[in-house]
Amino acid sequence: MRNIQTKSRLLNLAQMKHKLVLKTRLAGEILQKFVNYNIKVAIIGDFTTYTSKSLRDFMYESNKGKDIFFSPSVNDAIEILSRV
Repeated sequence: MRNIQTKSRLLNLAQMKHKLVLKTRLAGEILQKFVNYNIKVAIIGDFTTYTSKSLRDFMYESNKGKDIFFSPSVNDAIEILSRV
């Protein structure tokens, strides 16, 4: 559990006021910084309302990796992060 606390950050997407825009590549650049510094990240929120194919593909590919995860709840995020 300590590893999760020191190397992981939980981001609550529901509290973010801006929509995730992939066209600017800003999301990818920010998340790449976490990967570069070996920080595991779980992005938490209800993603069912997003219809963008590129965003869904981005989340799918991220969830297949070992660094960035999209999760519907804090408990799920903690479980995922404890396995990596």
